Amino acid sequence: MNNTIIYTGFVKSSVSYADVLPNDYKSYLQLGNLYYYYGKYDQARSYYEKALLIVPEKFHVLLSLASVKTEVGDFNSALQDYKELLGLCKIPQEKVTVYKSLEDYYFLRGQVNKAIEYIELRIAEQQKFATQLEILMTRFQSIERYILAGKSDAAFQIAREIEDLGPPLDYLIPIGYIRIYLELEEITRIEEYLRQVEEIVESMQLEVFRFLIFWARGKIYEIKGDYETAIQHYKKYLEGEPTSLAMNFHLGRCYRMNRDFRKAEEHFQKIIDLHPFWPEELYEFGLVYAEWGKPEKALEYLRRAQNIWADADSIYKPARQNMEKIAEMEAQVR
Repeated sequence: MNNTIIYTGFVKSSVSYADVLPNDYKSYLQLGNLYYYYGKYDQARSYYEKALLIVPEKFHVLLSLASVKTEVGDFNSALQDYKELLGLCKIPQEKVTVYKSLEDYYFLRGQVNKAIEYIELRIAEQQKFATQLEILMTRFQSIERYILAGKSDAAFQIAREIEDLGPPLDYLIPIGYIRIYLELEEITRIEEYLRQVEEIVESMQLEVFRFLIFWARGKIYEIKGDYETAIQHYKKYLEGEPTSLAMNFHLGRCYRMNRDFRKAEEHFQKIIDLHPFWPEELYEFGLVYAEWGKPEKALEYLRRAQNIWADADSIYKPARQNMEKIAEMEAQVR
């Protein structure tokens, strides 16, 4: 079904609900969440504010408003809101939620060491109510972020802890390792664990991980420079998960490398329309225009990314590459 039809239908039903129960903050929160999902941040903010008139100190509404500020690039105000929310938390679960938002905020801005601090704070808070398995799964979900922060040892430690769990969770072992090696771009190791993942998917009928196979195969061919084959695998992923922004990102990059700039533009535009302040996407979009022979357009996107990454850690590679590309492009247009 067309996404626009789904979107319109949900909006109409939610508005009707709000008309019937105008004093129920949940209807406004639902509408705000819907507009947020579709990148309509002004409308999302409007409905969150209506919800806040009914419940002025509702934690999840305040957190949603802070998230809107992040999405529209009002970073200083968003950060202040997140920190104020920490003081409003009444239970550990709420604090965990704010720590996750701060983790995402700092990763977005390339401050990866600060982001890792908030992963660890989140885990420490989880220890007050969660099981050791749940805590390990939290770390497992962040495994790529440790690598981006230059902490590969921590990522491998998480994978080893997964190994220690044994059956019935041993199927997670190759999944953890393949995620690590995809981030490190080590083809031999990716292929080794890919075979294991394929066997697990077939024997256990774990279809949820079949998309990981498409991603891994696409990445292998992309690293090898066979962008056309990589595109075919990424498209298979997108067929099953048509709203995946990550796959649009990978496809956009491969189309750029294959010098199909119009297709690359199409995929990156889908992301930027929803998330205009995602810097890695802005950087890649800038590369599209740079290689397309449109230096002014390239600089527009590269500088937007640089503004977001102004305080990025030196270890964060995309921010360094972005600065280098800006210097190169500025030299061209002088």
